[in-house]
Amino acid sequence: MQDIINMPSFKICPKCNHSWETRDDLLNDPSVVMLGFMPSFEKYSKGSFLFNHVLPDRQCGSTFAVFVICFEDLCDSPVHDDLKFGSKECEGHCVRLEDLQQCDAACSNADVRKIMHKILLKLKNQPEKPIFTKPG
Repeated sequence: MQDIINMPSFKICPKCNHSWETRDDLLNDPSVVMLGFMPSFEKYSKGSFLFNHVLPDRQCGSTFAVFVICFEDLCDSPVHDDLKFGSKECEGHCVRLEDLQQCDAACSNADVRKIMHKILLKLKNQPEKPIFTKPG
């Protein structure tokens, strides 16, 4: 029983300390908005998805990251081992955080972008364009 009590949350907001106990709690929270994908050009699992915690009256507005590996099970097939960044196959989506488009390259980061789209479908309050907040 003690292990359950001390079990860490899935994510805690770095500004307001709101806690999402599970990944589903995070994805079902209408105050969570996806900003984009911050890739690793070393290994896909070191990349992160960036989210904003948007509350009424600017009570929070924090941006936080969650490692891709926390969502890896949403991928329908094994993630490619190869990274095609900078090659002729690369469509260049990964260099723009706000670019939420899918990619057709046979690349590990393209597979992560497919995961990103599944996350976008699960989020309850995702605007058409990412919301970038100013620190303050």
